[in-house]
Amino acid sequence: MSTSSVTCLKSELDSHADTCVVGKHALVVHEHNRMVNVFSYDPKSKGKPAKIVDALVKYVDPFTGAESLIMINQAIHVDYLDHNLICPMQCRLNGVTVNDTPKFLTDNPTDESHSMILTDPEDAAHQLSIHLELDGVISYFETCKPTQEEYEQSDLPLFELTAPAPDWDPSDPSLREQEASLLDFRGQIIPVDKSTSRGRYRHRLCEVSQDSGDAGLIRRDDDSFALMLEQNVAVTISEVTTRPKIALNHLELAKRWGIPPDRAKQMVQMTTQRGIRTILNPTLSRRFSTNDRHLRYRRLPHYVYQDTMFSSVKSTRGNSMSQVFATPFAWSRNYPMARRSQAHEAVGALFNRVGVPLAIISDNAKEEVLGKLRQKLVDAHCPLRQTEPYSPWSNSAELEIRELKKATGRRLLKSGAPKRLWDYCLELESLIRSHTAHDIFKLNGRTPEAMMMGETPDISYICEFGWYDWVMFRDEVAPYPEPKLVLGRYLGPSVDVGPAMSARIIKANGQVVDRSTFRHLTADELQDEVHKATRDDFTKLLHEKLGSAATFTDLTLGGDGGRSFLLPTPEHIPYDNVPFDILEEELMPTPESGDEYVNAEVMLPRGNAMQRGRVVKRKRDDDGNIVGTANANPILDTRVYEVMFPDGEVTELAANMIATSMYAQCDVDGNEYLLLEAFVDHQKSDAALTLEQQKTNHNGRPSIRKSTAGWKLCCQWLDGSTSWKRDRIIAQVKQRNARYLKKTHKFGIEMPKSVQEALELDKKNGNNLWGDAIKKEMQNVRIAFDILPDGTTAPIG
Repeated sequence: MSTSSVTCLKSELDSHADTCVVGKHALVVHEHNRMVNVFSYDPKSKGKPAKIVDALVKYVDPFTGAESLIMINQAIHVDYLDHNLICPMQCRLNGVTVNDTPKFLTDNPTDESHSMILTDPEDAAHQLSIHLELDGVISYFETCKPTQEEYEQSDLPLFELTAPAPDWDPSDPSLREQEASLLDFRGQIIPVDKSTSRGRYRHRLCEVSQDSGDAGLIRRDDDSFALMLEQNVAVTISEVTTRPKIALNHLELAKRWGIPPDRAKQMVQMTTQRGIRTILNPTLSRRFSTNDRHLRYRRLPHYVYQDTMFSSVKSTRGNSMSQVFATPFAWSRNYPMARRSQAHEAVGALFNRVGVPLAIISDNAKEEVLGKLRQKLVDAHCPLRQTEPYSPWSNSAELEIRELKKATGRRLLKSGAPKRLWDYCLELESLIRSHTAHDIFKLNGRTPEAMMMGETPDISYICEFGWYDWVMFRDEVAPYPEPKLVLGRYLGPSVDVGPAMSARIIKANGQVVDRSTFRHLTADELQDEVHKATRDDFTKLLHEKLGSAATFTDLTLGGDGGRSFLLPTPEHIPYDNVPFDILEEELMPTPESGDEYVNAEVMLPRGNAMQRGRVVKRKRDDDGNIVGTANANPILDTRVYEVMFPDGEVTELAANMIATSMYAQCDVDGNEYLLLEAFVDHQKSDAALTLEQQKTNHNGRPSIRKSTAGWKLCCQWLDGSTSWKRDRIIAQVKQRNARYLKKTHKFGIEMPKSVQEALELDKKNGNNLWGDAIKKEMQNVRIAFDILPDGTTAPIG
């Protein structure tokens, strides 16, 4: 056993502590560039400055004698304390299991009862179980201060009790929001996968309070009472400095750089110093941490949402899904994957190629909140947030995936490319949408890429060629006497290969190569019969190798473009499809139950354009009471609602304003108007007339028959959505009418066309209104039907 200080003192679990506190019997190994002020419980006392540090203690198992080092990251250092205070919440958010119920109060206690279980950050299979003891009602474990030699040279296992990054924020309001989101309107728990209940990081130092709860505070002796005031402290935030008190002084920096002190002071205040290192041991016998992701990667000034989309067709690269990162203003990147477990590699690619966002927001999928992905977020100082269960509309990645699927399906269909190339097409479509100036209020006329990166984007590498264009490129490996110029198809820009203008090109044998020297086909080559035959042979060989091209049937399963082999994104919170025969239980109604405005979609002015918003719920005051009351007279209706836009922004609107918008966008029958912006694609079926079929004679004179049968147009509406339309939209174009009646909505409420669509709407809206309506209707009309036995002839009439 190595020699160290024989003084073993208590590290106490303190549920009142919202940040860990280390005393004088802990070895400080790193000082952060943040300070807090420490106050005693005496309101007349003056605050004392305290540092945020990473400190080390040694734990000796009382039963086996095994020694381990425990790192307490982002703790407050109070150098006159004789004990340490452990914040259970800060430990749990680092993935530490804290069982603080004593064994004698536990039903069926086990070896893990009344203990803390830590996991080795480098080996998940290696765990440390800390046995907790009781001193009165206080749970604690004994630790001692390791020597400098033990820290520098010891091969003792090292465990982290709290997370080193991001910055710990005990007053983060999202913690309370996540806790509340797991309860329904009756206060009952919403079923959530237990594996996602820990490991959420939302840290930024704001406010800290500590209370040891020592019974000695009630003693009347003045000297003892004064001593206890110093031993039991309350810590509140005073200042979060942008520069460390010791590591970076503006006067020293002015001397090093040869600049005036006033400019050095201003520069320190206007910059960050995330990588300042504290030299506590001049021997440098222990290496500095090699994790520099928080410095190496670019910092993005926006939040990014993530989700996983799936395909039933395995691509040529073996991918069956793609991790999509998106923002509310139509910026996106996607990284195809073969397995869900590769989600952390997609995050690493995003950080490396694009940058680190303010935070990544995802749903409750295990692979998106735990394991290696979470560790990469911690290393890059990127917080992780989660959306509320049963609210897929709050994840902007879901909305972007929908449009990416539609656009990718249209490109595959129009080009005749094999379905197995869907992942290449999806990557290109993501770049195209990110560099397109959309009619989105937040963009203010800019492209999503410009807003995301903060600079004018260059589109040279994606603007010269379209998806699956014919190209000629130099193939240096072509054997003699084969020509060096080879025919190929353009699949998009290369990634991390060659010069910036390199592209992915597929050959007739299905091989994808990266080349920087390639060109379009010339006009003569396009018209040359020999070259046409070569292109036909190319297509035939490629389809034999990779399979058939995408068809309209492949892309229209469910009635909407891009949904067949590009499967809908699943929800990770299971929705219970309750059978109609067990819906007899009476549920307590909420203020939203039966409300005619909730879940309605309305067009509202935002800036210089109109944008679609969704009425999500009634507004409540600070006490949780709903605001306003309903009245049949719209003038006396004082209800207030919350309306959410696709970019996540929520605004408050009165009931009469919502009603005015709903009626303004509908005709007398409740059909909703849509404003056409442009036609973005078209297609025809076998029912469309050929040129020969269009020729006819009218009164002995040759003429052309005009018919739109068999033709479909892909319409892009002013609200940013796209859909396939045919006869009625063509009739509107003939009349020079840009307004189109949307038959899927009545007075802003989406209407189903089948029982399956009705249940899907219930799932989307988070209620069972359509299911209840169908059940009631079937009960009422069932008396009109007489179900005959098999083989019975139906009566006449």
